Parts: sequence; structure tokens; C-alpha cells
Amino acid sequence: MGRFLIWLSGANREVLAKTPGEVGKYEGLGGVVLTTASMAALSAGLAINLALQASIVVCVLVGLFWGLAILNLDRWLISAFPRRDALWKNFLQALPRFLMALLIGVVVSTPLVLRVFNNEINDQLRDTQNRKLTAAAQRIVAAHDIPKWEQKVADDTAAINARSQADKIVKDQRAVRDAGRQLEAARRERKQALNSGDTSEVTRLETLIRVREEQYGRTARSEVARLNKLGKQNIAHDTAELQRHQREQKAELAASREAIEKNQGLLERIRALGDLRAERGDVQAAYLVLWAFITLIEVLPVLLKFLMTLGAPSPYEVALVSYNRDQIKSAEQHIEHQSKAREEELAARARLRTKQTEMSAELGEQELRRRLDRANQRSSGSALFGP
Repeated sequence: MGRFLIWLSGANREVLAKTPGEVGKYEGLGGVVLTTASMAALSAGLAINLALQASIVVCVLVGLFWGLAILNLDRWLISAFPRRDALWKNFLQALPRFLMALLIGVVVSTPLVLRVFNNEINDQLRDTQNRKLTAAAQRIVAAHDIPKWEQKVADDTAAINARSQADKIVKDQRAVRDAGRQLEAARRERKQALNSGDTSEVTRLETLIRVREEQYGRTARSEVARLNKLGKQNIAHDTAELQRHQREQKAELAASREAIEKNQGLLERIRALGDLRAERGDVQAAYLVLWAFITLIEVLPVLLKFLMTLGAPSPYEVALVSYNRDQIKSAEQHIEHQSKAREEELAARARLRTKQTEMSAELGEQELRRRLDRANQRSSGSALFGP
């Protein structure tokens, strides 16, 4: 475990072995890196659970991946942080690392803070959901106006069932009014005939009155039937509209409730926590303390590394400088040796090429002599055996 913590701290184990008194310090620094990575893994798992309601397996896998990423990043932040010869130089190189660590701390601390205030956030979410449900219900009810349609159905039913108003309703119809006027005219004429003593006219008018009364009755009954039919049609139409609005209102209320109750993700919980902080001072104070504490833990690796640069160099740092100097010197010597070996190799190749050139020239001269000798021999033979 100690070797792993030293590896996390970014220390050189070979150099650290020469300064045993420094081992504990760098094991502690590695432990801080491991702590921040563990908190980051836990935070990522909680965030995925809150945002996506993912399964435990998915949350664990995402948490492990994020934890390893933060582990590697924190290790790089502190291992790439050598001591400089001036405080302001150490501060300048620490500043961007500190800001990056602070940003990571803010990201990591948010899901953990949400988990700590989980009960209070749930209460706030319920209150918020109730307000949203009430507002949505009022909007939906106002849009469908169910009482208006219920009243229309009631009015249509009352118009049919109100027998006391039947005569007035029927008399208001044009055909019935015309038949009634004709009947009244016949009755007035009969009265005049009675006054004049014209019995034949009276008989005729009485017959006409009976005809008008029958006509008036038929017209009234026809109008009553027509009005009842029209009233029933109105009742059927208004009842269908009422039922349609009731179905749509019920469906919209259910959909609205489902959407509001389902919306409990990460952003909603952050918003609920913000509302709690604005409404309650104790929650605001507790939140700030907890947020600062968790964020500080995430910043600790860089902060501790910076604090280690204050004061005189430690034995490990002195040994590390010497080790790095030796490594640089060894690398330079290795490069110089390789350069010399390369130069010697090139020189040997040049000498070999020169040797080959000389040998080729020598062989060429020998071949030329042999050809000249053969030519001379042929010339001598020709002279001896000539004519």
C-alpha cells in the first residue's frame, strides 16, 4: 500500500529510498490524492443516480471511471509541480493548478451536498410540485370550463322538463302564433255575429272556430314535438361535449401530474436547494460550510504541494535535484557517446569507400597492363610468321 501511495504522490521511489525520513510525508500526500479520487467517484455515482435514475451497476462503473480520471489528473497536478528558487515563481505555477483543482472541487462537491440535504430537498420538491400541480390544474380547468357545459346540459334538461313553461315556449313559435291569431279572429267575428243576430253566420263561425282550434292544437303539438326533439339533440350534443372535456381534462391533469412528479433530476434538486438557501438562513450557513469543506478536500493535493515548497528544501528535494542533475549529465554523456559513435561509424564508412575506390583503380590498372601485354604478344607473333 505504501508503494502505491508513493506512486500517487508522484515521488521518485529511487530517490525517496535514500531519504527514509521523507517517506511518511509523501505517503500522506498520496493518501490525500486517493481520498479526493474516492470522493470524486462517490460524487459521480450519486450524480448519475440523481440525474438519470440509473442502476447501481451503471452508477458504480461511471463512478470508478470518474474517480480514476480525477486520480490521474491530481497526480499530474502535483507531480508536475517542481520547486522553484523563488516564492512568487512557486505561486505562479501553483495558481492555474489551484484554479483547476478548485473547479474540480466545486463539481465534485455538488452531488455530495445534495445528498447531505436530501430530506430537506425532498420536502422542498414536494412543496414546489404541489404549487405546480395547483397552477396546472387551475389552467387546465379554466381551459375546459366544465361547469359551463354542466350548466348547459342542466338548462337543456330543464327546458324539456319544465311543463309550466311549455305554453309560453310554444306560443313563442311563429306557426303557433299565426294559428292563434286566426283562432282569435274567428272568435271575435262570432261574437259580432251573435250581437247582430245573424244565426247562419254564427253557425259558420262556430264551425270555423272548431277548425281553427283543431289547427291550433295540431300546430302546438307539432311545435312541442319539434322543440322536444331539438332539446334532446341539444342535450345529446352538450352531454357529448361535456364528456369530451371531462376526458381531456382528466388526461391532461394526469399527464401534467406525471411530468411534474417525474421531474426530480439533478437540476431540479439544485434549484430546490437554491430555494431552500434563499428561504432559510440555517440551510444557507450549513451549505456554505459543507461546500467549503468538501471543496477544500479536493484542493488539498495542490495546496499541500504548494505548502511543501515553502521554507528550505527538504532532504528529498535536495536529493531529487542531485538525481535529476545526474540524470541530465548521464543523458548528455549518452548523447555525446552516441554522437561520437556515429561520427566514428561515418568515418569508417568513408575510409571503406576510399579503400574500395583505390582497390578499384588498382585493379583497373592491372587489367589495362594485361591487355597491353596480350596486344604486344599478338603483334610479336605476327612479325615472326609474316611474309
